Formats: sequence, structure tokens, C-alpha cells
Amino acid sequence: MISQFSALLEDIFEAEDAFNPEVEVPSEASLAFFDRESLNGERPWLSREVHRKLDMQLRRLGKTNLGKMGSRVETDELARITAICERAVKAAETIELKDIDDEDDEEDSEREWIIGKLGRVENAILAANVIMLLIAGRGTDQQIYSEETLKSIVEVLRIFLDCIFLWVSPAENTASDTLSVARKCSKQIAALLQNSITLLSQFEIHIGDTVTQESILNVLQFLAVEAIFLENQAKDKEIVISNQGIESLRVISMGVLRQVFASYPEQRSFILDEVLSSLAKLPATRQHARHFKLMDGKSIQLVSALMMRLVQASGACFNVRNIDSVQVHMGEDPDAELSLQEKRVNAYADEWANASKAANQSAFYIVNYLTSRALQTSKTAPTDSPFKALLDIFTEDFLTVLTAPEWPAAELILRSLTKNLFTCIDGDAHGAQVKNVALDAVGQIAAKIKSIRKKLGAQLSTRAEEETDTFRLISRVGEYAVGLSLTIAELSDIQEAYRIVWSKADEGMRDALRFQVCSWANFLVSTDRAEDDEFSGPRRSTPLIEELAKIAKAGTTQISSFAIPSDSEVSLACTVILTRSPLFQSFDNMLSRILRSMSEKQPTFRTKALRTLGQIIVADPDILSSTNVQQQVALRISDPSPAVREAAIELVAKHIASDPVLGKSYYEVMRGRITDAGLGVRKRVIKLLKDIYLKSGDRDMQSAIASSILSRIADEEHSVRVCLLWITLLSIGTCNQDDGGIMVYASRRRN
Repeated sequence: MISQFSALLEDIFEAEDAFNPEVEVPSEASLAFFDRESLNGERPWLSREVHRKLDMQLRRLGKTNLGKMGSRVETDELARITAICERAVKAAETIELKDIDDEDDEEDSEREWIIGKLGRVENAILAANVIMLLIAGRGTDQQIYSEETLKSIVEVLRIFLDCIFLWVSPAENTASDTLSVARKCSKQIAALLQNSITLLSQFEIHIGDTVTQESILNVLQFLAVEAIFLENQAKDKEIVISNQGIESLRVISMGVLRQVFASYPEQRSFILDEVLSSLAKLPATRQHARHFKLMDGKSIQLVSALMMRLVQASGACFNVRNIDSVQVHMGEDPDAELSLQEKRVNAYADEWANASKAANQSAFYIVNYLTSRALQTSKTAPTDSPFKALLDIFTEDFLTVLTAPEWPAAELILRSLTKNLFTCIDGDAHGAQVKNVALDAVGQIAAKIKSIRKKLGAQLSTRAEEETDTFRLISRVGEYAVGLSLTIAELSDIQEAYRIVWSKADEGMRDALRFQVCSWANFLVSTDRAEDDEFSGPRRSTPLIEELAKIAKAGTTQISSFAIPSDSEVSLACTVILTRSPLFQSFDNMLSRILRSMSEKQPTFRTKALRTLGQIIVADPDILSSTNVQQQVALRISDPSPAVREAAIELVAKHIASDPVLGKSYYEVMRGRITDAGLGVRKRVIKLLKDIYLKSGDRDMQSAIASSILSRIADEEHSVRVCLLWITLLSIGTCNQDDGGIMVYASRRRN
């Protein structure tokens, strides 16, 4: 394969050596290798066909185990072919692709644009792909190219993508002179877009491998952000690029941003500012917002995925690969090996601490931007703000992926969001409407936590009879206390649960794995600090920490072939680990704020707190059995505001009628509201008491309920009397369920 590539290079070089720009008729070699348009100049550039041949051969070489081609092809030859390919790039970097030159004949103008401009840009991008493949083949050796080469490539990429943005953007379509022509050659443009996406993917790799100039990074970042926020086009519209092509461009742009974010920490604030300041471009409706497909078939916003990837990239940016080279002067010290080990572990700990700090800063930056706009500090209602709708969508997206192994940053972002929401609920600077929004978001998060816990409990109970070592381990970890006072055996079990999750990690989960390694390693280090200060021996967690370093280097972990976990076991392990997270441990704080909000001055806020509690009860009705919940709900059933009383009765009515034990806990306070001044409250109470009566086996309770119902048979409100009669007749079985019968019975009662 190397010989074929070398032969192609030799043919190209011979054609260039024999090239004579002064001859009237070009030679066969010139026509075979060079673009016809370039044969009038001193330095011809290769044709599209030749660039495609070079690209194909280089990619074939890349799939072999021959190693870097630079070790088998002379550097001078690689530098020469790079320079020849660069000519096509240089020839296109000044083209004004957005404009059509004025010609007397419109067809001539269009032909000139398609062949002279679009064709030259296409050839330049093909050449750029070849150059990037050549660079990749040499690793970090920069002898075959210069930074100016990369600048030219990025400029041509910008010229083409700017036109894509112009053709796709609905607001600017009418202003584009080239749109109608572009529609005529949409297949050529679609192929060119695919080549541009391939070029961006090569830049993604290059940025991670070598130091790149800031000017190049800036252009790539601007292009990536612009691409990410492109809107999908209407299906009934004549288009240049399909929505599938746009989505592919978005996804690779996300990869480029993530790579710059990971490799260049000084660029992180700039990237976050660019992304966050563009959020206003996003659709604020759930139907149009979600286009990023998850592994389980669900969809979230691509920008939600981007935010999580950026946070994960921050937490994954630590260097443990070279720490093993740390050496100390051993001399005759018998404890030299322990000293070396301690120094190495301390170096790991420093790296992980810095990465964790960076991840927390990124998560806080994102959340603070969202909440500061969705939950304004003024006392005006933010319900009409587009950022309020976006905050709802982002929160739902992060909750959607909360249990997925590939998105561990969702927990950190939601944790940061919860802290901001707490501040909003607790502070006096916010009006009731703003607090309502914050309370609703807290309710969503708390309900998800309860739902996950309930589902996990059911799964563990259902599979309790399984005898696999993996399941027994997961069940054991689920019973361990939360906090720093864990034994080394318990810590080892938890790390083994992590290894179950990481056992199926692929290259796409590398950041997620390293992010979790960082998080768990920092917890391990903190357990060492919690140990007795008088203990002066080595860290008890040293073996676990060194194992984590090896896993981080490898990007995966090895599991015995006899104990390969199933997908369901991986999911269970991931969920059990998640329930130990700070977000899940903050559930009691969420619930306490919701309950405390039921005593606020504003009736609307008390009503919102009840409805927020309702979200949690839907996820887990058992919450109504809690003493503190029962006390607060009972107080709200007797609240001074009829709207609050009605909301409280509605809250419990959905659940206590079907649960006799729960009904017994609430029926006394309910029975007291049958004389409520609020018409809506009385109606709800009567219906609820009827349900409790029919499903209860307690004769005393039934007698008390019957007495209460009959006491309102002469209610001043006609609709309440009809309701009471209906219930009475149904209970004693004397009604055929038609209104005429009820009215006759009512007439007899009045007489």
C-alpha cells in the first residue's frame, strides 16, 4: 500500500517537473494531474480527481498497522506534496462565494459561479483534507507544513460555511443572490458540505494533538457556534441543504468546541460566553427544540448535550499518564518505595482536585447564566421570558439523561441549578412569580429523584433472588451509608460498582469515564482526610487510587470474562451510584423548602407549593404518609384562602381514596371542611368523603362520614344538595342514576 502511494507521488512530481506554462498545448501528464484552470500559471494545482485519489490512499494507509507514514516516506516528499496541495487552497482563499459576478448573460454568470467559484472552493476543501491527513500521518512533526497553511485552510472553510449559514437562515434567504443558483446544484453542495464536515473532524483530532494558533482556534469556534445554532428548515420549503446535513454539521461542530474547550483552558470562558449568548436563537417550544438522539431513542437539545460535554471535558482534563515517572532519591532509605508511592498518589490527587474545580466552575457558569435571565432579580413575573421556557427545557433534558452512564455531568449541573433555585426561594429580593418558577423547577428535580429511587427499589426487590456476584455487589452498595465514614471494604465495593459501569465504555464515553474517575477519586481522598489525624501511615485508599489512575490512562477497565455484566446490571450499578450523589442527598432540603413555602404570606405561592408537592407525590405517593408532610397539608386544608384549601384537598384526593390507611390519616381534617365557606371546597370534600366511605372497612369512620354528609343535605347551594342526594342514593342503591329521580327525591325531602 505504501508502494502505491509512493508511486502516485512520483507520478505527480514528474508531471510537475515536466510542466511548462509557456506551451500552447498542455502535455498529457499536465492534463491528467492538474486542474485545467491552473495550467496558465507558473504553479499549477492538482485536480479534484487527483486530490480524491490521494485522500483515498491516505485513508487506506491510516487503517493499516504500518504506523506513521512519515517513517516510511521521505519528509522532503511529504513536504513537497503538501506544498502542491496547498496551491489549490491558496487559489480559493480570496473568493467571494456569496456574490455572483455581473455578466451580460445570466446563464454565463451562473456557470462562472458554479465552475469558477464553487468548483474552486470544492477543490480547495478536497486539498485541505489531503493536507490534514498528511499532517496526521506525521504526528506532531511540523516539518511538512506551516501555521500559515492551516490559516488558509480555515479561511476557505469559513468562506463555504458562511454561505451555508446564509442559505439556511430564513431571515436572510431573500438577501442572497446565490440562493437560487445554489438550489440548482444542491447535490454538489451537499457533497461539499460532507467534505467540510470531514475536514472539521480532522481539525478536532489535530487540536487535541498539537498546539494551534489562537487565530485559527477563534475562527473554528465562531464557525462551530454558528453551526450549532442553525435552525432546521421547513419540510415544504425548497432547500439547498437537508436537515440531516445540518444536524451532521451541528454534531461535528459540538466535537470541535469540546476539543478546544478541553485542550485550551484559557478559551473556556470565551466558548461558554459565545454559546450562552446565542441561546436566544433556540426555539422555546419543546416540539422544535429536541433533535439530538440519545442511545435509548429519546431526544434532547443538542445544546443541552454540548453543555454536558463541556462540563465533562473540564472534569476529564487531568494528566496521570506521566506521573509514574515521578522519582525520588532512594538512597538507603528502606521506606523509599512508600515515599515514592505517596508522592505519586499526592500528584494524582492534585490533578483530580484541579479538574474537579474546573468542572464545578463550568457548571456554575452555565447555570448562573441561565437562572440570572430566567429568574430575574426584579419582582416582575418572568413567565413570558424565553429564557424561562429554555430553563424548563434544559432542566427536563438534564433530568432525562440523569441515569445514563454517558452523561454524568447532568448530576453536577442539576446540583448547581438546585443551589441557585434555593437561593431564589430563600431570598427576599424575588417576587412571588419568580419564586413560583424556582419552586416548580425544584419540584421537577425532587420528583425525578423520588421516581428513580422508587424504580430502583422495585428493580432490586424483583431481582432479589438472583445469585450473580454482580447483582449481590450492587445490592450491597445500595445499602451502604452515605458519607465519609466508610470502611475500606465498602469503598472497594463502591469502586467495583463503578468498574461495572465503566466495563462497557467505548471511545465516545472517554470523557464520561474520566469525569467519574475524577469525582470518585476526590471522594476517596476526602475519606482519607476524615481519618484520625494521629494516624501517620500511608493512605488506606492508595491501592484504589492507583487502580483509578490505570483506568483513566486506559480509558476503560477490564472485567473477568466470567463476570461480564449485562446491560441491565450496568444500568443498575449506575443508578445505585447516582443515589449516593450530592444531588440525591439534597432531597430532604428540597422537600423542606417546599413544605416551608406552604406557610408563605402570598396565597399564590402557597398554592404553587402544594402543586409542587403534588409532582413528588405523583412519583411516590408514600410521601403523603410522612409526618411533616401530613402536618403541612392538614394546615393548608384549613388555610384562610379558599384557593389554597381547594388545592390542598385536590392534592390528597388523588391518593387517599385508594389507600384506606392514608384515608384514615386525613379524613378527620377533611370532614371538618364539609362546612367550608368555599363552594368548590365543599364539593371536593363531599366527593372525597364518599370515596373514603365506600372503600373503608371501619364502621365508626363510615358512620361519622355519613353523619357529616347528611348534615349538609339542606346546603344553601343547590348544586351541593344535588351532589349530596346523588351520593346518598348511590350509597343506599335507590337511584337509577337519572336526574329526574334525584329531583323527585329532593322535592320529597323539602316537603
